[in-house]
Amino acid sequence: MDDRPLAQANQAFKDGDWQTAVQRYEAIYQTRPSAKINHLLARSLMSLGDAAYAFEVVLQAPDSYLSDADHFQFLMTVVLENDQLLMANQIAATVTNSAMKQAANQQINMAEQHHRQQVGFQAAYQAFYQLATESIAGQRERYERGKQLPLKEWLTATQHLLVDPFVTPIIRVTLLQDLQKLRFDKPVRFQWLIGEPREIVPSQLTDFDEQPTVRQVQERLLETLSRRGTDPGLSVALLEGEMVNLTLLYPFIDDVVTSPERWVAAASQSLDGPSKTPGWPKAEDESMTAWRQKLAALTQAMQS
Repeated sequence: MDDRPLAQANQAFKDGDWQTAVQRYEAIYQTRPSAKINHLLARSLMSLGDAAYAFEVVLQAPDSYLSDADHFQFLMTVVLENDQLLMANQIAATVTNSAMKQAANQQINMAEQHHRQQVGFQAAYQAFYQLATESIAGQRERYERGKQLPLKEWLTATQHLLVDPFVTPIIRVTLLQDLQKLRFDKPVRFQWLIGEPREIVPSQLTDFDEQPTVRQVQERLLETLSRRGTDPGLSVALLEGEMVNLTLLYPFIDDVVTSPERWVAAASQSLDGPSKTPGWPKAEDESMTAWRQKLAALTQAMQS
């Protein structure tokens, strides 16, 4: 292995030649990605003044920045430089080292105080709070902008939006997942797809990707598609569609998907027609079919 490119990149870094350092580290990272090169590339980008690109880089290996206080502080600096206040709070919530958590919270507090002093802050807060007045596309945009709000204001608006029936369901679910990532341990009211609002403690929820039913549906669907030799592009589309369906059902997925195997069989009907598998309870089958029709209508509405 030729170590000269790395030596040249390191020399540029030492010399403060950030443009050259970025170019050389970037070339190395494309062929030999590693946490160390990720760190050096991100630091070079920050020194060059390209915080947006540095943000993209650190997100490719975020866990590698949690090993010690120096790397963690740098990660927080990059995230806050990009005004991602919600993400900064979510990262800080996962840290167990008390000294690192305290330092992170100090960084966040300073950034939030600065943010509140900016022209347009109140307008941004009101826009997020009144997210439901927008179209579906407009709601997505206001949701993303809301991530730049200080935590206190974000929480106030979010608890209102979780029960607003005019907020598109996928955004209500996403906000609930955001609270789960914050380890928010106070009860909130959440309007699910049907029924009255339910009281939930977000910190007690299981992350979507860790839900057993989600994993089982993914595994069974992939097995089914692989066995049938389904076109890779169609397989990806079907899998993504099912993940959207399950996301819309969160956090009460198991109330609907009572049988992952039967749910996947129903999803596969688009490939070979209605399932001929005997022995399934008719009521269970009809219930899941009705839910799939409801989810299909919701998905179509989100795409319009």
